[in-house]
Amino acid sequence: MRFLRAFGRFWWDFLIGDTPELFVGTLIILGAIFTLGRGSAFAPYLLVILVGATIGVSVWVEMRRVIKRTRK
Repeated sequence: MRFLRAFGRFWWDFLIGDTPELFVGTLIILGAIFTLGRGSAFAPYLLVILVGATIGVSVWVEMRRVIKRTRK
């Protein structure tokens, strides 16, 4: 049981770590691209838009965390 718990904690820390919004964004991006299929002409543009949005959200969330820490 201890091995399973350690294994689960490793993967949680490896995949999610300090920024769960990047993990969720990655899942959304993969799901959207998979749903469109490989033959879609819109897929590369959607990929660029979603990656940019994911990075933007991640930076915004981290900036809010930093601002909260500095105000205390």
